[in-house]
Amino acid sequence: MQDKSILVLCQDRQVNSDLAAYISQLMPLAKVVEVSSYPSRKEASELVGKHQPWLCFVEIGKQREEALAGMAELIAAERSLQIVSILPASNPDLILTCLRQGAAEFLIRPLSPKQVEPVFDRLKLVDSQRGSGRICAVMPVKGACGAITIATNLALQMKKAGAERVLLADLDPMTGTQSFLLKLKSSYSFVDALSRASTLDADLWRGIVSQSGGIDVLLSPESAAQGELPDPTSILQFCRQLCGKITLGMGSAYGKWNLDRASAADEVILISTNELTALRAA
Repeated sequence: MQDKSILVLCQDRQVNSDLAAYISQLMPLAKVVEVSSYPSRKEASELVGKHQPWLCFVEIGKQREEALAGMAELIAAERSLQIVSILPASNPDLILTCLRQGAAEFLIRPLSPKQVEPVFDRLKLVDSQRGSGRICAVMPVKGACGAITIATNLALQMKKAGAERVLLADLDPMTGTQSFLLKLKSSYSFVDALSRASTLDADLWRGIVSQSGGIDVLLSPESAAQGELPDPTSILQFCRQLCGKITLGMGSAYGKWNLDRASAADEVILISTNELTALRAA
């Protein structure tokens, strides 16, 4: 991670200088790419393609709207890119706007070690836990939208397209249908994986997942899961290390557990039907 690129979109010389000093101190091997203007869609795609950054600092200064738009274009070009917005003052509304736009963290001028160092520590921790696998969450706005069916076909197409190792996980704790669609039966489900999170390794994983069409399949429980489900973050990070492509079939787009899974994904596909009630929910 130390040798990965860091983008800096900043028009203020003092902020640029201060930030460069912190990067040099905290990540001395990082390649810093300074950009003096906020990118268009094409420019953002070219920047990401050329430099493959894992982190980007965006100064929100006088050109606020341009900065926010540039931030959105960078995230559209690379969903896993972590963005830190640098704000002129502690403005709750602007902070919320930046976070909604996709910023992972924010800094407030003037920069100081007290606020910069913890942000770097959190960003490096998140990046180290990510692994290389990419997660796509398929979520329905209501029941019977076909989210699990679409997730299944998406995973199979990823395998056909040449992905080396693909995982299809049915994370519907109530009415998962993956086993029915693929005609699979297993004594284990994603609930078992969650309960063994602290001891999970490649050998145990092979015993929990099933196989279909050359992909790993993590099934939902045969009976509806009872009680509050554990946080699956550690399981998803394990999957990122093991698999190149991960497709999550979700049971709902509502509730903290489901929304946290969507937040952990690199991309989310929201599935709806053409009924007015379903479209309104979307």
